[in-house]
Amino acid sequence: MTTVGVLFTLQSCFRDGASAQTANATVYKRVPDVNAKIVNPIANFTGKSAKTCGCSCSKKASCRVFSLEMRVGLDPVCLLGGIDSTVQSDLTDISATLYYDRREDRAFRTLNRVIDSLRLARIASLTFAGQLVPPGYTFAMITNEIHFLKNMTADMNFSTGVAACKTDKANLVQDDKGVAWHKHIIQYATSKIGAMKNFWLGGNDLDGNHVYHWNDGTPVSGQTFWHSGEPSFKFNKIPEQCMELPWTYGGSNVTDEWNDTDCSNVRAVICEIRLP
Repeated sequence: MTTVGVLFTLQSCFRDGASAQTANATVYKRVPDVNAKIVNPIANFTGKSAKTCGCSCSKKASCRVFSLEMRVGLDPVCLLGGIDSTVQSDLTDISATLYYDRREDRAFRTLNRVIDSLRLARIASLTFAGQLVPPGYTFAMITNEIHFLKNMTADMNFSTGVAACKTDKANLVQDDKGVAWHKHIIQYATSKIGAMKNFWLGGNDLDGNHVYHWNDGTPVSGQTFWHSGEPSFKFNKIPEQCMELPWTYGGSNVTDEWNDTDCSNVRAVICEIRLP
């Protein structure tokens, strides 16, 4: 495991460590080798150091992560993140350091273990140019897993979309984590492609047995978001073996529910990297 140095709890809010901070018995650890900042913060303000940021984060029950943003000639900026915040890692004009509460948030503990295991094994299966994921992916703190999403600029049929995501060692986004994740996917897609545009989900019935499976081979079951009467498996005798969201029909009607459709149709493509 990565050594973070000895931590001391003092009368002051907290004391800096080599790669971690401790604040009122809350321990924050820096995400190494990642230039990233909080998006949609619950608070932001001018701060002098990670010490200032961490002290403020420890006083907010909803704060799970914070970043310290540095710009040439300007004062540092603290950005505090909560459950609805995301993390942007493809930064070009600023330098930002990300810290997370390593004990209270399972997702970030998982991220820490993944980073450590990649370093120990000296493999690059999830690293691109020294980063955990390729540029352009947005990090979401919605479930107990690590999710990175990216909208591809071109619309594609299902198989081409799958191949495009694979170039990033990613899959088509998988909507299998309940209501909160379902709503986040829709919110992300709306911000990137608009509310009236359909995009592929990472589920299919390509073997034609009328049972949909996700990218990882697990059946599409449990809490699902199929539109009434779906999946229909065919339309006008044409097989429908791929999943899309949202379902737009009649030119102007939109429902935030799943539909099965012809895999040769062209849809927007949202890729997901999920860790571990």
